[in-house]
Amino acid sequence: MTFKQTFEIVKTTMGATSIKDLETGEILHNPVGPWEESRDLYVKQSHLKERLLDLTLSAPLVIYDVGLGAGFNAVAALEIFYNIKKSGEPSRDLQVISFETNLKLIDFFLDHIQTFPESLFFENQLKGLRNTGVYIEKNLHWQLLGDFCTLDSLNLPAAEVVFFDPYSPQKNPEMWSVKTFNLVEKHLNKEIPSCVLTYSTATPVRTAMLLSGLFVGQGQSTGLKRETTFGATTLEALERPLGKRWMERWQRSHTAMPLGDHKLSLESILKLLKTHPQFSYFSDEGLLQKR
Repeated sequence: MTFKQTFEIVKTTMGATSIKDLETGEILHNPVGPWEESRDLYVKQSHLKERLLDLTLSAPLVIYDVGLGAGFNAVAALEIFYNIKKSGEPSRDLQVISFETNLKLIDFFLDHIQTFPESLFFENQLKGLRNTGVYIEKNLHWQLLGDFCTLDSLNLPAAEVVFFDPYSPQKNPEMWSVKTFNLVEKHLNKEIPSCVLTYSTATPVRTAMLLSGLFVGQGQSTGLKRETTFGATTLEALERPLGKRWMERWQRSHTAMPLGDHKLSLESILKLLKTHPQFSYFSDEGLLQKR
C-alpha cells in the first residue's frame, strides 16, 4: 500500500530551506525560511529575552503556541531560554503550550530533521513532546494540546505571549475569526502587558483582533514582508498602532468584514471600532462618512 506524500522539502525564493504543504500549496515561513521568521517575528518582537529576565515577575512566562506545525516558533523560544541558562543569568521559568490538530507535519519534520542543522539540538525535546505530549526539564515545561478552540474547557494559565501561526486566512478562515480572537483575548494575562504576534496583515484579521478588544498595530518586517501584526492588551505596548488612516482605508475597503460565522454588519462593526479605546480619541469627522 502506498500513501500520498503530504509535504516536501523545498527552497524558498530567497534560498532558505523550508517545507511545502502539498495539500494547501503553502510553504512554511516563506520566503525567509522558518528559523529567521520564527526568531524575528515571534521571539524578538515579543521581547521574549527581556520578559524572561524580568525578575520582578515571579510566575513562569507562559506562551501559547497556536499552530505548532513543525515546531520552529516554539523551538525559537526554547533557544532563548537555553541561551540565558547557558549565560548563568537568573531568569523566570518558561511554560510553552502548543496547540495542533494535525501532527503529520511534525512527523515529517522529525523524519527530515537532518535537513535543518540548527534544529538538531532540539531533536530530543521535539521527540519527547511528540511521543508523550509533554517535555519537562528544570525551569521548562512544554506541552502539546489539540484544538485551540477548546481552550475554554482547559484549565490553563493565562498567556503572556501568543504566537499565532495557523495556516493562512485563505486556507483556514475560522482560525482567523472574531470568535477565535475573542478566545485569545479572554485568555491573555491582563495583569501585565501581554501580546499576540502574527504574520497576517489582512484587513479582516486586524478587524477581528480589534473587535475582540485587543489593541492592534503594525509589527516589524521580516524578509520580504514589510510589516506583520502586533496585538496587545495595552495601547502603550504598540510601537506603531493602527490609527485614523487605517480607519479611513477600512471604510473604503471591499474586504473589511472579518472572517468566520458572525452576525455583524458593516454599520455595527464601524460603531464598535469607533468606540474602541484605540480609536475613540479621534473626532467624528472623517470616521463616520457614509460608505
